[in-house]
Amino acid sequence: MNARRWATMLAVAVATVLAIPSFADEGLPTAAQVIEKYINVTGGQDAYEKHYNSIMTATLNMPAMNVSGKMTVWAAKPDKSLTVVTMQGIGESKQGCNGTVVWSIPPGQAPRIATGEEREVMLRAARFNPELHWRDLYEKAECVGTEDVDGQTCYKVVMTPKMGSPTTVYYGKDSGLIVKTQTVFPTQMGSMPVETFQDNYTEVDGVKIPFQMTQKMSGIEQQFTVESMKYNQDIPGDKFGLPDEIKQLLEKKEKEAPSEEGSKEKPDDE
Repeated sequence: MNARRWATMLAVAVATVLAIPSFADEGLPTAAQVIEKYINVTGGQDAYEKHYNSIMTATLNMPAMNVSGKMTVWAAKPDKSLTVVTMQGIGESKQGCNGTVVWSIPPGQAPRIATGEEREVMLRAARFNPELHWRDLYEKAECVGTEDVDGQTCYKVVMTPKMGSPTTVYYGKDSGLIVKTQTVFPTQMGSMPVETFQDNYTEVDGVKIPFQMTQKMSGIEQQFTVESMKYNQDIPGDKFGLPDEIKQLLEKKEKEAPSEEGSKEKPDDE
């Protein structure tokens, strides 16, 4: 797998890990009711709100390619994150958000700053406790029906953001847990459909999270297994600061901006 393709898949993975309700069919619950049930069965609003940061470690496997690695994700209120992934034979990748700038440093490639739709998707992904803030993150949410997912009857909820493609979330009708999500992720290589399955929900400090996730994109499967999840940790204040490479890239863009403005054709003097 080339470096660009790996960087794209990493961005989608990171991004994988989350309105106005309406009735699409008589007898269906509203999207708000489905989401509220999810919050309650995974711990409740109070349990979520007592957390202000987290550190997650996980293993990442790509069975078809016989490649594995380690991933660590630091996150903090309201929308800061840093993900570091080290893959065998590929190298280290970093991706982060300081609340404003969304950036990545893929292995063997130049550092990048996300813009447009990609930036919006990653900003939503960086929101701490997104379950509690779905009305801020999405313009509309609709429960459009039910569908079977691996033997479970699920409510199908379509979440539509102000910018970007909708995300369809499948909540177990009985369990209330998220079983699967589907979306289209914007990348340098074009928009790519992504399907993520979530399983093995485990309670950590009052909140249940999926310890097993399987993601499918462009025919390639990635498996994520959480090893540890810790909340309210002593994370240094500069953990979410911009790397020097990203600062330099921002400075370069700022210097180029005036010249681009000046290069516009001026009207002839009268």
